[in-house]
Amino acid sequence: MNYSFTINVDRLEFTYEKNEPLQTMLSDTTKNEFEFDSLRLIREQCKYYSNEFSIWGSDYDEQQGIVERRIGNLHFGSPNPNRPYLYVEYDNAALYSDYLLASRFYVEEALGLVFMRVSKIDVAVDFKFNVVSRFYRLFKNPGYDLIINGEKVKDMKSIVRDVLHIAGNTSRQRPFAHHTPVIKNADGSMLMRAYDKSKEIDEESGKEYIREKAGFKKLYCIEVSLGCYRVIKKVLERLDLTDENFYALLQDEKTLIAFFRVALNSLVRVSRKRKSMSVLEPILFEA
Repeated sequence: MNYSFTINVDRLEFTYEKNEPLQTMLSDTTKNEFEFDSLRLIREQCKYYSNEFSIWGSDYDEQQGIVERRIGNLHFGSPNPNRPYLYVEYDNAALYSDYLLASRFYVEEALGLVFMRVSKIDVAVDFKFNVVSRFYRLFKNPGYDLIINGEKVKDMKSIVRDVLHIAGNTSRQRPFAHHTPVIKNADGSMLMRAYDKSKEIDEESGKEYIREKAGFKKLYCIEVSLGCYRVIKKVLERLDLTDENFYALLQDEKTLIAFFRVALNSLVRVSRKRKSMSVLEPILFEA
């Protein structure tokens, strides 16, 4: 099927229960490398945790055969009392590899980790059309009521304080081009942004693997970012999903789309003729 969009996890952190034998072993600073079956941990410098390791595992490349790739980081020993557990954060490139993201089950088994929860996650929907301009077209459409963080914007003349419009690199001739709308909740633990991802790849990140995974050259993105478990838990409760089910279904497209829609709706949605809907509906079908 030829989709006009793709959906992918773009940031991901897991929280695992404390493992005293593992933590004691890895806290031995006389050793900088540890092997667990086909996994390799390499000690890294980190100012936020007393122990941090990059995680390396085997992958298959059509040209090179079996290669070693970086999966992410394992860290523990934070001075923050709210971060007392073990954490694994996946590298962005690994999240765009189905094989490496599926390795979470193997990493857990090889290191003897016990899963607790997904503690941070970004979900990105990449479109082959300019979703930013369509968002602004909807934003300016008086035929829709705009609801941000659960509150309806009174009218078209009201100041919308919860939406930031961040300008990208522009010329003097077009100083207001390439805007990125950003909507945050009250404490900033959840946000959405819509932006020209192709421009970001070309001028900043160089992440061509995102383009390759999407299958189209020009990319525009709507992304939701959930920076703590408290807001993730609320979304999961709305979906009637346990932490364990969500962990198992992270690569299931229907689950990701449902998660994305609920998170996005909690930040911004629209209504028309008293019918509430996701901003995605008019953006995809009417704008």
